Amino acid sequence: MSQATGGVAISSIDYSNQGSVNGVSLTFFKSLLSGAGSIPPLTTISAHYYGSETGLTIEASNPVSLPTGKSWYSADINFLQFTNDKVTSVTGSVTILRIIPVPGGSKDIQDRLNSNKDALDVLNRLAGFLNDCDHPTKK
Repeated sequence: MSQATGGVAISSIDYSNQGSVNGVSLTFFKSLLSGAGSIPPLTTISAHYYGSETGLTIEASNPVSLPTGKSWYSADINFLQFTNDKVTSVTGSVTILRIIPVPGGSKDIQDRLNSNKDALDVLNRLAGFLNDCDHPTKK
């Protein structure tokens, strides 16, 4: 694990059999709050790109909170798959007052992400970045 800067460290870089980078894991030692959501402390987030057919996967060791615009309505996500410019799978939950589960929460999160152009642009850029990474010894 690299040295933590600002409470975040690269915990692993994963390579494909061909030697190119296909994933990275970051560990957050402190909580991180932003307009895009919040990451609890001691959470590892891994992003991997497996080619155009499987696409990009993002997995968090602890639920990451997404903004909903309502203090009584929360959305948390643990896993996301992004293929062919859209979110194709989500594992997460939606709750009212953080205690009452809302049925179909993962599908609701998936639909909201797919209707958010900015979110789709970020996912496309991350997939492209991981797709374009080469092993440092191959340069």
